[in-house]
Amino acid sequence: MVKMEKASNCVCEVKECKLEANEEEESMTRDRKATNGTYNGILMFAVKSDLWLVAVASILMIASALTKPLQTYIIGEIVQHLNDFKASKDRDYSSFLSRVKLLCFFIILTGIWNMIVSWIGIFSWMKIGERQAKRARSRLFHSSMDKTTAWLDTCENIMGNISQANRCIEELRAGSSEVIGLLTQTIASIIGLFVTSLIRSWSLTLVTMAGAPLMVVLGIVFARWTMRSAETENALSARAARILDWSFMNNATVKVSNGKYLEILRFKKLAEVSAEAYYRLANSIASSIGLMRCISLLMFVQALWFGNSQVIQGKLEIGQVVTCFGSCLVLVIQASEISILLATLQRAQVAASRLAKLLNEENLSNANIGLYPQEFKGRICFQNVLFQYPAASTISLNYTNITFEENQLHFVVGKSGSGKSTIAQIMTALYQPSSGSVKIDGYSISTLNTKWITDNITLIQQSSPIFSANIQDNIGIAVIDKFESLSDVPDLLVDDALQFALLDDYVDTLPLGKHSEVRPQSLSGGQRQRIGLARAKIRDTPLLILDESLSALDHESASQLYDKIRKWRTGRTTIIVTHNLHYIYENDIVHLIHDGAELRRGLKRDLDDNELLSYCESDPKNLKEHNNTARNTFTMKPEDYLHNPAILRDLEKSGNSLQTEEINKEQILSIYKILKGSRNFLKIDLFLTVGLLTSVLCSLCSPLFAFSVSKLLNAMSIREQINNFQQFVVTWACILLAIAVVDGISHYVSNFFLSYASERWILNLRKVVFEKLNDQSCSFFENDKHSTAELTALIMNDTRDLRNIVSEFIPIVLKLLIILLAGIIWAIQSGWKLALVGISFIPLVLSINYMYCMLLTNSETHYKNKVAILENINHEAINGIKSIRILNLRKAFNDIYFEKLQDLDIAGFTRALHTGFGVSLSSLISSVATGILFLYGMELVGSNEYTYNQFWQVLSLLTLSLANSASLTTQFPDITRGKRAGTLLLSLLELKASKSEIEGYVRPIHFPSDVIWFNNLTFSYNNSSASGHMALKKVTFEIKKNQITTIIGESGSGKSTITSLIMRLYDVPDRKLFICGYDINSLDIDWLRDNIAIVDQHPKFFEGSIHDNLVYGVPTSKLDSASIEKYLRMVNMYTFILSLPEGISTRIGEGERSLLSSGQIQRLAIARALIREPKILILDECTSNLDNLNTQLIRSLIKNIVNQKTITIVMISHDLDIDTISQRSIKLKEGMVIND
Repeated sequence: MVKMEKASNCVCEVKECKLEANEEEESMTRDRKATNGTYNGILMFAVKSDLWLVAVASILMIASALTKPLQTYIIGEIVQHLNDFKASKDRDYSSFLSRVKLLCFFIILTGIWNMIVSWIGIFSWMKIGERQAKRARSRLFHSSMDKTTAWLDTCENIMGNISQANRCIEELRAGSSEVIGLLTQTIASIIGLFVTSLIRSWSLTLVTMAGAPLMVVLGIVFARWTMRSAETENALSARAARILDWSFMNNATVKVSNGKYLEILRFKKLAEVSAEAYYRLANSIASSIGLMRCISLLMFVQALWFGNSQVIQGKLEIGQVVTCFGSCLVLVIQASEISILLATLQRAQVAASRLAKLLNEENLSNANIGLYPQEFKGRICFQNVLFQYPAASTISLNYTNITFEENQLHFVVGKSGSGKSTIAQIMTALYQPSSGSVKIDGYSISTLNTKWITDNITLIQQSSPIFSANIQDNIGIAVIDKFESLSDVPDLLVDDALQFALLDDYVDTLPLGKHSEVRPQSLSGGQRQRIGLARAKIRDTPLLILDESLSALDHESASQLYDKIRKWRTGRTTIIVTHNLHYIYENDIVHLIHDGAELRRGLKRDLDDNELLSYCESDPKNLKEHNNTARNTFTMKPEDYLHNPAILRDLEKSGNSLQTEEINKEQILSIYKILKGSRNFLKIDLFLTVGLLTSVLCSLCSPLFAFSVSKLLNAMSIREQINNFQQFVVTWACILLAIAVVDGISHYVSNFFLSYASERWILNLRKVVFEKLNDQSCSFFENDKHSTAELTALIMNDTRDLRNIVSEFIPIVLKLLIILLAGIIWAIQSGWKLALVGISFIPLVLSINYMYCMLLTNSETHYKNKVAILENINHEAINGIKSIRILNLRKAFNDIYFEKLQDLDIAGFTRALHTGFGVSLSSLISSVATGILFLYGMELVGSNEYTYNQFWQVLSLLTLSLANSASLTTQFPDITRGKRAGTLLLSLLELKASKSEIEGYVRPIHFPSDVIWFNNLTFSYNNSSASGHMALKKVTFEIKKNQITTIIGESGSGKSTITSLIMRLYDVPDRKLFICGYDINSLDIDWLRDNIAIVDQHPKFFEGSIHDNLVYGVPTSKLDSASIEKYLRMVNMYTFILSLPEGISTRIGEGERSLLSSGQIQRLAIARALIREPKILILDECTSNLDNLNTQLIRSLIKNIVNQKTITIVMISHDLDIDTISQRSIKLKEGMVIND
């Protein structure tokens, strides 16, 4: 009931999804018009060097296509020889048979030729597709890296668009590879058949092709409808992917805010609207297929009628008619199949258009353009600089004039949001000023090569990015541009950086030392900052900028590092951005920034202390004590590192962050197991039932049509023996007309209904899998195997391949079984000798198909795994794009990406080789079977053992059966991709919900005096107790109601683990943690997170309005504008938000793109927590990013809240002043309480 209430409270958030879908369609129309001037076709990534490969591939496919008209011509000659033999009075059976043997041998020979050229041709076209995809991935990666920071800040839904772009690349690859090859082959075959038919009888050919113009017109119309629907589906899928990306990347924030119900509801609505777009797409494709089938068969019927009349009049011979019929029949069938190929091409065209739009966006940076001076001195001058962030409505720098002299230490101080960080980012060319100039050593920054800037300037921001690699590579990557690869970075450099950043003792405690793997989710702010500082040390550039880079450290550790920095940077330009005056000496140069301008500049001793204190965090008492402390020398003690209470929380999680086992190779499940495992989501209803039944009808239409044709062909040969021959022809012609109409309708119904059922299947799977993932604890998302990019791609992209199992594979198999059974039984009844010869080939064809499927499964799975690796790298690069530019890491990411791209190229080569071989071998077997069947059939007819009627019936049915058996081959690439997706989805469906997310039903009414009680709790991450590492060891303490309790302790002592367990982000041992007197596992999880709020050190906000972020996860019953305004005033953010043009509706970005200062974000996070009106408030370093004014304001706020006796506050802080306002302190060491 609670969950339903949560969901109902969120309905207003998603009512506009269908309206957004209409807006997407209008946007797509505008985009098409906007890109009309540039080529964005399927071969948009082709270059001149591809021309020879395109030419060779086209020639080979055309040569392959000549096989069909040539075989048709040979078959016509065979029939003519038979007719002449029967009509001759002097029959020479041996002579007739020898001529037939020679012609049948030619059929087999053409099959061998076809296998060779089609194998090489398909392989060549697939290589063309791989080249296209490789360039597309490279262009997408480099385009993302080349975009200006301003563009990245203003672009909405970046991660969703990148995820969808990855899918578009796959669709473009498919459309520009074997599909174009098959289309080339089909068109060439049609032309060849048309010419062959014209040679035999131009009149019959023209009559047969009379309906071709109508097919062309319909093809164009349906292609446009298909494109429009595909564009809408892609756009909506990108929006849904954004929700997945946010939910997986920031899982802890979603959980503690009780936002998962909102995200689930949003995702469901967008997924449903996306499915509706696909229904329109499927309807368009099904209509095209149905009409094309019907028209093509009707064209053949009129050809039969006309051909029969020509034979009666003596104008044509039976051999000519058979050749024309055979040519035109294959021609019209292939013409109808073009609609299927065109549907794939249309999706590829849509994909190309979407990629073109993303890649053709303006605002490309000029990183490699400009001056590259030989010397760097380090003097920076801002002259009347005006700057406003692209997506912001307020001015960040207001005609600022500021000078940083070379070879000196500068401190930039000021309130949060005053413009300090903006100055640092402009100095590194992340942004360009709106007006004024910024000069480095006298050169305007706009004229300088960006690489020169990043080669000489290092900016370390408050939160340094952590890449999924080991500690050594995370630090060594900072100097990758100076070495060939990461492995070439000397260990001594890394070791020196580790020691400088006080990380060496910690690294020594890890099982693999500096080679231990780390992930962003497992590291604290202190950990990130120390790694960032180590990167700065190893880069050792002439100019260093530290932007709040030590704010997460305790006073003692920060003091040690400041002294190290002073000693290291003596005589070199260093700029430290901070709001903390503790570490500034009397002789240090201070720049006071206020409202985007330099308010004061000078030595600290010459500035007014009271004025400085009004803009900074420091307490006068602490400042005075610090100024009286001389620190001319520094002696580092190894054990000092272990007394840092705010850093390296990952020490608690080391058992979880290390990856010591190889990931087992995926075991791809069979289609049966996939369908069985997901049977609850594949509803057997009207659509699926009717779709399958009409598939059966489709399969019956083919042998019935073949049987009817054989009747008419036989009648032409023995027309003198048939009474009322004209009536006989009219009757069977009408039957053929009826079959053609039924075939067209059944193909439409079958295709659309099964596509509808398959989309509903994956829609249900998407919804349930997302719910399953939301029921996992945070430890699930900290596993390297569960990366955000892979999970998002699996749910939104790979499921498109999965639906092919229901929409294509099942009906093909069903048709094949029915045609085989009906055809074989019918053929045996008509003539068992010839039937047995044909039947003997069916096991061979099926065996080849099975082996090909197994071969392709391995190569396709290997290929997709390589694709996933590339998408992960791309995702990681986009998320950390600012830091990559600041630290000049582009070469490192380029090298890694190129290396993995080469691996994908090798996997694509193997895949192309296997695909071409399977398709060509299947066609060879079909040709061999056809030659042998004609040879043996001629022997039987020539010896009068078979009649014409028996021969044509058996041959038509067997040929049809073999053709359908071989047709399964073309579906294997799509099916193998679907099997991989199904296997991975089933593994997610089998996940059991974490105890922390589903257990509990108690909703306490009263809060006792001991509101939180830890009872001898021992805890380890992911059973890391086996390795001897415990995050908490027999912890016992209680937290009193309506009091302020501070938790302090050493690094890795367990502080962050305690807050995570209180929020039940991990599974908690039974009866070891009590809230309100109840075991935490017995509490309703929604009640728990409604009544406990947490303010993280680095709060997360999603891309949306400030209002939506503030009320995220809050039931509507708790919301009113007055309370929101009240809490915004409390945290001193109301005036700022009111100054924005759109006020509280102003949109902010996600992560680095929020365009708010760290202090503003932290205050908004405190307001967000207070709006929830919790009974327990956890503040994790909540004032570390605030200036003195706002720090004092938050302290007063905390005191007032506690004085009201309505809330219990748990604080984690390295600020000793914060400890003075608490009633109680709990000290931890090595996971144990040492002082309470």
